[in-house]
Amino acid sequence: MDYQLKTNKATSDFSSMLSFMEHLNDTSVANYKNVLESTLDVDSWLKALAVAFLVGNPDDYRNDANNYYIFFYEGKAVYIPYDNDQCLGIGWNPFGDQSSDLSYLVNMDIYYQRTAQSWFTTADLPLVVNVLQYEDYQTTYENYLYQYTDPDDGIFDYLEFRSEFLTARALYQDELNQQSHLGVRYFSLEDRWIPESWMSHDMMTAEDYYAQKASFVRASVDYHRTH
Repeated sequence: MDYQLKTNKATSDFSSMLSFMEHLNDTSVANYKNVLESTLDVDSWLKALAVAFLVGNPDDYRNDANNYYIFFYEGKAVYIPYDNDQCLGIGWNPFGDQSSDLSYLVNMDIYYQRTAQSWFTTADLPLVVNVLQYEDYQTTYENYLYQYTDPDDGIFDYLEFRSEFLTARALYQDELNQQSHLGVRYFSLEDRWIPESWMSHDMMTAEDYYAQKASFVRASVDYHRTH
């Protein structure tokens, strides 16, 4: 995998990244968990992992080893995702006929790991494999999934998302349409934008995705808590 430096480019200092990668990949040390906690913001990573699983992006680190930044803060690596344009039940299906079947995004076990490309395997995803080998980290991950999908006050809530979406649409739709930004000028949660070649496939609405995903995730967490 190639990494591009986004800060301090004039000095091209990769020392923090190289040190982090060395510590992350060397699982042979006796105190590996302590080393991991001293070099990675584990809690923020588990939160990000839970949210990424909920939104169902097949083009992220977990599925495609792609689209993320590593930022170093107070000596620890912080994971920052980006490029989340294929989420919430619409987009690229790396395991089927494009968008013909996106059910895997909804009905996937919380620990299921299937890579989207043939050039790497789950062994090439140490942030997932090496962290989730520990039961207490698994518990924290499960707790965040359960917390975020709480029907009363969870952040994975369609109505809250819809409110934010409508605010953003009011602010940016006219300008983005005028500029033909990225060629995509579609602002709807009901009529989802897909390429013409996919038009024969039914796409779930964002509301349907939220409801189905939250229900399945909570059932999956319940299963792992009792098995």
